[in-house]
Amino acid sequence: MRKRLSASERHDRKRAEHKRYYAQTAFKYERRRWTDDEDKLVLIQRIPDSELSPIIKRSMKSISNRRWRLRKAASENKQTGLAGE
Repeated sequence: MRKRLSASERHDRKRAEHKRYYAQTAFKYERRRWTDDEDKLVLIQRIPDSELSPIIKRSMKSISNRRWRLRKAASENKQTGLAGE
């Protein structure tokens, strides 16, 4: 029978898995500005980030962060009535 993990142990294990997953593409590509075409590909999310990463030459974590930032900005613009500006 398996030993039950404490909440702290589960957190640590999940964090380690997360780091291993994103480390696959973490430092493969140079930093550069995002293009409108890249933003569109990130937002439509038709293919997994792991497949999109080599296409647009961005890390999976940067893709995830960019999607979050774009959605957050869109949400804030919607709330303030500044959509499209």
